[in-house]
Amino acid sequence: MSDSPYEPYDRFQGMGTQARNLILLFGLAVVVLLIALARL
Repeated sequence: MSDSPYEPYDRFQGMGTQARNLILLFGLAVVVLLIALARL
């Protein structure tokens, strides 16, 4: 069952909480940056 659609999510869940928080923070920073650029 390696081609299950939930496999990437399971791998994401298996990572450390700190790494997951870093990825979420990075994603948030990118979104904020895009909004700031769109307002120029």
